[in-house]
Amino acid sequence: MDHPLVGRLLDALLDRQGMADVLRLLASEFSADHLFAHVVSPHGLDTHVSRGSEELGDLLSTSEWSQMNPRLARALDHTRAGRLGLLTDWRLFTSEEIARDPFEQELARRHGAIHYAGSVVPTGPDAFFVLSFERGSRKGLYIGSEEQRLADFIGEAGRALRYALRGQAHLARTLVDSMGGGDVAHAWVDHEGRVRHASTAFELVMERFLGEGNGRLVPLAGEP
Repeated sequence: MDHPLVGRLLDALLDRQGMADVLRLLASEFSADHLFAHVVSPHGLDTHVSRGSEELGDLLSTSEWSQMNPRLARALDHTRAGRLGLLTDWRLFTSEEIARDPFEQELARRHGAIHYAGSVVPTGPDAFFVLSFERGSRKGLYIGSEEQRLADFIGEAGRALRYALRGQAHLARTLVDSMGGGDVAHAWVDHEGRVRHASTAFELVMERFLGEGNGRLVPLAGEP
């Protein structure tokens, strides 16, 4: 990894108690006033803000603005359509949309988060990691070499994260296989009860005691 903060960001994803400080370092590195990180998965949304931006983060997460924020939904739509890479306000919205959107006019401008740039990194089926750099008008738009520098960081962070996730999955499968001797059953099961990888002994257990319903493990008899 060329940029040292890419490693710090990956570490923060493992131990999220340090996420606010890492996000503040990143915000300072790219002259942003605020930085938001969203971990989006099928079972929820986990949002983090840079140190010093907690008030704005609380406002966005505990009020009706969390439902009115158009940025995340539009960014996810772009990503699902295959448009990966750096996203900015003028790439997601027309000037007319920005001018009449209540989120932009009544909250973003009031709290100095007019211009933003970021990206959505797919990490699995319906799972994403989102970074959104926010700053006020006095610092101007992300354009030219500054935009390219941020795009380079976003690209490197996305590649590193996807590589780390593939390595994590490979390690999980290897661990299951390494414990596959004897009659003890082992499996890697995700949070939704879907089997990601199973030992031979576990597959035999499934035939006797477990089945699958809607792709999830269910008992053949008794209580779930």
